[in-house]
Amino acid sequence: MANLSAKLDSVLSIDEIEKTGVLAATSQLHQRAQEIRHQRVNWQSYLQSQMISQEDFQFITQYESATGADQRSQLLGQYGEQCAHTFNSLLGHISKDQTIQYILCLIDDMVLEDKSR
Repeated sequence: MANLSAKLDSVLSIDEIEKTGVLAATSQLHQRAQEIRHQRVNWQSYLQSQMISQEDFQFITQYESATGADQRSQLLGQYGEQCAHTFNSLLGHISKDQTIQYILCLIDDMVLEDKSR
């Protein structure tokens, strides 16, 4: 019986360790995402090098300059198709890891603000 109790205690300890590990990994992921969100992309250089179109440049700079969820929602309501086109185009034409990570964070934030998107 004591042996069974010791085994249960070790299983609980392993579960606790796994939970702590998952929380630590999640915390690190959130921290990295916050760092990425604070970096700014020089969209003008992508436009000048013809890696993105004028329409994509206009939308992404407008989207970034929106100061709150309400402004972004209004922009997406007005230019929803352009938003989808721009994000798809950016992901297809840009290969710099840092910029791709930034775009993915923007998309994640957009979906988190409104799950119906």
